[in-house]
Amino acid sequence: MNILEVDYKGSTLFLIGVLSIFVSVVLATPLCVIPGKDSIERIIIKRTMDSNENLRVTFWFITICWGLACLVPNIGDILTIIGATTNPFVGFILPIVFYLKLYPEISFLKKFVGYSVIILTVFSSTCIIYLFIYD
Repeated sequence: MNILEVDYKGSTLFLIGVLSIFVSVVLATPLCVIPGKDSIERIIIKRTMDSNENLRVTFWFITICWGLACLVPNIGDILTIIGATTNPFVGFILPIVFYLKLYPEISFLKKFVGYSVIILTVFSSTCIIYLFIYD
């Protein structure tokens, strides 16, 4: 059941919960938009934007994100994709790669274990994405 479609029958606690979620999302938006906008500024535009360009880039950035959010029927789909891609890379692969780069003189066994975990993580993530698409 979709929480937005629940008939809360004027429940004050439910209304407070909905308003709290709304405020959290509104206040967290700059924390997501500003790094993305700054990345666009540095990678694509390659110079400091004036306020008019800043407004246009921010508008299109938010509009594209909103459009993508409207296209996804279920938040579980997004969480599955993020859980199968971003989380393994940030939690397993990147730390192992950093460790292997920082300590190149480690034993063969540690290198073997590190590369094995990377291969297992990529394989597991690929299987999860496959099951998500074809299940």
